[in-house]
Order: sequence, then C-alpha cells, then structure tokens
Amino acid sequence: MTTDLKNTDVLTLKDLLDSRENRVRHQQELLAEYGGSLVSMTLNIPGPVKDRPEYRKALRRGMEELKEKIASVTEPEGFLHEEIRDLITGPEGYLCISKESLSPMELKKAAVEVEEASPLGRLFDIDVLTAEGGISRAALGAPPRRCLICPRDAKACARSRAHSMDELLARVAEIITETVI
Repeated sequence: MTTDLKNTDVLTLKDLLDSRENRVRHQQELLAEYGGSLVSMTLNIPGPVKDRPEYRKALRRGMEELKEKIASVTEPEGFLHEEIRDLITGPEGYLCISKESLSPMELKKAAVEVEEASPLGRLFDIDVLTAEGGISRAALGAPPRRCLICPRDAKACARSRAHSMDELLARVAEIITETVI
C-alpha cells in the first residue's frame, strides 16, 4: 500500500493531475510486463477527499464483482496479475488478462455490465486498455454514464455543475452505505 497523507486530507488540483499521470505510467508498465489486456478500476468520487476506508471497501467490492464476472466467461489461467493500490488520490485496482482467454471487447463488455448491474456500479470507473489503446463504452454501443443524481449524461451535469458538491457527496455516501457498510 502507498499512502502519503491521512485519509481526510484535501487534495490539490496538482495532486490529482500528478496522480493521473502516475496511473497512466503504471498502466503502461503493467501492459509492458504482462501483455494482454489491462483492466483499470477507480472510483468516481467528486470533491477533494478521495481516500476513505469506505472508498477502499467499495473498490475492493468492485474488483471482486469484476473478477467474478470475468471468471464466468473465461478460464482462471487467463488472470495474469491483480493489484490494488491505496493512494491518497483514491484506491486503484488493476487486472491483467490474457488476450487468448478474453478479447478486449469481451472484457469491456463485462466491465460495462458490472458498471450497470452492481449496486455500486455508478461509482466505478472501469477502463480496458491494450498496447493499442483503450476500449470505449461507445465502441460497444453502450450509452454514456448517467449522472449520480439525475438521469442525464454525467459529463453534461459535471460541465454545467447542475448539482452541488453536498448533493453529490450525499449520494455517494448513500450508495456506499446501502451496499458496503
């Protein structure tokens, strides 16, 4: 585990941008080492506090649900590597999957199914990456992610700041409390 600050520390924009850069670097390292497809899971948590025990529990629950979903459509030897990193910028989960066991498109389909079906799914941000790039929801014909609060597109609500931070954090807490705690 990598933790630099207490789980109540407020992050700066620089912290978040550095974290994104470090995540991309780590993803590339994992792809280079294991090949195949990489599943990268983070949480959609608004606001400047990203590391709390309940967020870590939610990510671990999501990783278990994702592994079960993938295992239902491929053989166990297809799992090449699993890793969870607890960071001040939020927990991150990684799964490396053999391309021979499951195509990147099949893997993205499983990821979208978890995002859509899990009670915690709205909080999950599951990316599927290969050496050639990422697989988008649009490539599967899946709709854009919904807002945490209303049925509109999440990106549109975020851009327009349609909901207050208090509303968003209350909804995150409600989702987690109903499911994890």
